[in-house]
Amino acid sequence: MSMGMLQLQSDDKSGKLYIVGTGPGGAAWMTGRAAEAIREAEYIIGNAFYLE
Repeated sequence: MSMGMLQLQSDDKSGKLYIVGTGPGGAAWMTGRAAEAIREAEYIIGNAFYLE
């Protein structure tokens, strides 16, 4: 397993972080708010198996 760190340089300290579980269950089980957070996300980070 490899790990990395991303450092962003910006004067803008505002933003939001949403954590959405990718555990068992299909997309039909996802809450509306979770789906909205994913649709609006600038970046999505996770295991490639679950992101496909």
